[in-house]
Amino acid sequence: MIRFASILSVCFISLLGSCQNANPAEQEWKDQLYKNLALVGARNWIVIAEASFPAYTGSGIKTMVSDKKSDEVLLEVLDILEEEAHVLPRIMISSELRSVTEDYAPGIKRYRNNINKMLPGRQHFELMSRTINSLIEDASKQFNVLVIKTKTALPYSNIYIELDSGYWNSESETALRKKLEARDAANRRQAGDTVLDVPLAPVPVPNPATAPV
Repeated sequence: MIRFASILSVCFISLLGSCQNANPAEQEWKDQLYKNLALVGARNWIVIAEASFPAYTGSGIKTMVSDKKSDEVLLEVLDILEEEAHVLPRIMISSELRSVTEDYAPGIKRYRNNINKMLPGRQHFELMSRTINSLIEDASKQFNVLVIKTKTALPYSNIYIELDSGYWNSESETALRKKLEARDAANRRQAGDTVLDVPLAPVPVPNPATAPV
């Protein structure tokens, strides 16, 4: 009886291990994301890409593959990001996605609805796809970009996430700069730091005919 229980336990552990390793691609991109988050911060990017997203050749771009749909990957990525206190996701969606119809892209309506459920309460923007692609190309020259290619096959369904500082974002920086500029202006007024406009007196030019020898 004891031997049978031991065999059953071993079989259960083996089955559990095989289930956990059934999809190594999913665990790979998650491990890569965790690894990158420990090293990177503001100005780095994550792209949750549809199936036909081009492969960039920049040294700062790393491409991973997922067997899930983009909306499913987005939810998991946001969960991972929000566990980290030092980064804040800024989500960018292509504005063309709003105009794509079911006639040309079956499933696009359901996809939009799933994405829209995740956006409230999170910082998000809609920009033209060419504008976002330009941002990605520029960012890849200086910063790391992690691309997760998914099984979604819908036009303009790419989701772009720019990482911002979780404890000091662009709004905090703008407020600080305005405060410093106002303080500097007040100090200049108090010190009477003004530019004096003093005309220079003309210097007489000597006449060679009357100049003494």
